Amino acid sequence: MDLSAAIKMLGGHTVQVRSLRTGEALDVSGESVSITEAVRITVPDVMEMDLVPADVDVSTVEASIAGKSAVISGIFEKYGAATTVELREKKQAFDDAQRELDAARKEFQLALGGVSYEDLSEQRAAVRVPVRDREAIDSDLRALCKNGDVVSFAATRQAVIAEYEREYTSLDALQARAAETGKRLEDAEKTTDAGADIPPEYRDISDPEKYKKTLQADVDVRQTPRDTALQMKTAAENRLAQYQEGLEEDPAEGAERAERAFEEKKVLLAHWLHIRKVFMQQKQLLTGDPMRDITDNFVRYLGVISSGRVTTEFPERDKLNMDIYSGDRLLDHGKLSSGTKETVLLAFRLAVLDHLFPDGGGIIVLDDPFTDMDDDRADQACALVRECGKRHQVIFLTCREDYLEKLSGSVIRIE
Repeated sequence: MDLSAAIKMLGGHTVQVRSLRTGEALDVSGESVSITEAVRITVPDVMEMDLVPADVDVSTVEASIAGKSAVISGIFEKYGAATTVELREKKQAFDDAQRELDAARKEFQLALGGVSYEDLSEQRAAVRVPVRDREAIDSDLRALCKNGDVVSFAATRQAVIAEYEREYTSLDALQARAAETGKRLEDAEKTTDAGADIPPEYRDISDPEKYKKTLQADVDVRQTPRDTALQMKTAAENRLAQYQEGLEEDPAEGAERAERAFEEKKVLLAHWLHIRKVFMQQKQLLTGDPMRDITDNFVRYLGVISSGRVTTEFPERDKLNMDIYSGDRLLDHGKLSSGTKETVLLAFRLAVLDHLFPDGGGIIVLDDPFTDMDDDRADQACALVRECGKRHQVIFLTCREDYLEKLSGSVIRIE
């Protein structure tokens, strides 16, 4: 089909000429348009006319064209191309990639050395030790080769091995020499480690045998005094054993008991010396006969607590020297019972308190002062302390509940 058409539109109308095969519009801007294929001429809103050869069925051709267009669009969409040029470029890239893949496959088969990939996979699965990844292996190779070429590094090392083989006749001889050297090194390291336990003052000894002889001579010189001292020690132990056989108790226990009694008497003596010192100081500050009120109150309190069974006399009224009587019998101070000592001490302390604070307002602390008194004396003593509490501040420490009824005042419990 080969036509040439001159189209001139009137009345402001336009005309469109499109190929029925491709759907593309033909250029009708010139004076004429060349028509070489079946076309559709359209005047919008006026007419539409198909110009085709007489032996061509337009519907069949359009259906065929639509089918082929769909196939072409599917191909473009599948391969991500917009034009046939892009499709050809992708085809060329595919062919190049296919050639590279074929080459890689051949190289891969050569690398396998005739073993199938499946066999290698089975062998790898049988290996229990984890296989390191290629990057780690490459990193170690670069570190070993100091970032140089692996082939050059291997060649250099091979040359060194060959030189060693020429020098030592064989690789086995070199390995034997290396094993011997390693053994000597191991022995030297053990010797060095053992030397670490040697004290610093012995590490600079150049001749150990000479130093050993010097030490032995020194030992020989000191051996005789040592033997003599050992004999004296043995003899002393024998005498001590013979001495202990004639004793009824262990002397060490008796000495310990005597020492405890001595310490207790020292404390008691210090207590009485302190009281004497205080009285002597007060005596120098007073005029007249300062001891009279103390002795009078002491005699009175002692008679109250003991119900008159224990009395006292002061041969010298201006001194604290006293005689203690039980009835008419003069008592030895060193042999007083614990209860009598507590009775005398409490009466004396109350007499001193009245002397120091004749108008009241004094303070006295008593720590279980009735422990060794009999019940009668304890009752009398409680009554006397209760009367004292009316004039002075009395702090009474005890662990016995029965005193709560016999003494008045506030109670503070310490758990």
